Amino acid sequence: MWGPGKYDGSTMIILRSGGRDEPKLFQSVEAVGRVEHPYSRRDEYFDIYLCRGLNVNLQDVWPG
Repeated sequence: MWGPGKYDGSTMIILRSGGRDEPKLFQSVEAVGRVEHPYSRRDEYFDIYLCRGLNVNLQDVWPG
């Protein structure tokens, strides 16, 4: 349902990731923020990554 369309993935914002796999997929990975609130559950805290230069073809890997 939510596919990449014709987008090439040159710049992506990644949410709810541990940040371990992104350096394998992108040329540049930058932690740019964190989502958290004192009244939210700890499992709802997550980092925000700005990733540039996807090393694979997004159209090919999206179905997986």
